[in-house]
Formats: sequence, structure tokens, C-alpha cells
Amino acid sequence: RNEKGETRLHTACINGNLKQVCSLLQKNHPTNVRDFCGWTPLHEAANHGFADIVEALIDHGANVNDRGGEGCGGITPLHDACACGNSDVIRVLLNKGADADLKD
Repeated sequence: RNEKGETRLHTACINGNLKQVCSLLQKNHPTNVRDFCGWTPLHEAANHGFADIVEALIDHGANVNDRGGEGCGGITPLHDACACGNSDVIRVLLNKGADADLKD
């Protein structure tokens, strides 16, 4: 983990490195791990607009409706994607079962 508590999967998601994400997932890296703020790799991929990574994470067990950790205000990956205007990510999340009715 780095100084923010981010794992290698978090940083690969932030950087949009699909190849590294897939490699880590194939090695059974935990998908729902939180950084020190409470964000998961799926939150990071949704926030940064990487739809292909979002899909890979969900296909490997990431919680599509994760509400973040204790100080995250109940924000789901879908909330993140909507706030950032990431329409491709929004489509993937909804197609993969994101609950559009959850409130933050």
C-alpha cells in the first residue's frame, strides 16, 4: 500500500492500466479492498472514467453498489460516474446491476 492506503489495484485503476488490472485480478487480488479514505478500486475506475476496467472489476466480484467506507457519504461507483459525467461507465454500471435508486 502507498501513503494513501491504495493497493496496486487502486493505482492501476486510477492510471487506467487495464493490462495491470487484469493481471492483478488473475492473481486473485481482492476487488473490494478499501484505501484509507474508504474508496474501492471500482470507485476509482468509475471516477476516472475507465469503463473497460469497471467491467473487468465487476466481472471479478467487485461490489457494484458499494457505498464507500465510513466517511464517504454513501457514494456508490454510479454516483461517482454521474458526478464526473462518465457516460460509458454509467452504462456499464447500470448493465451490471448498479442500483440507480440508491441515495447518497
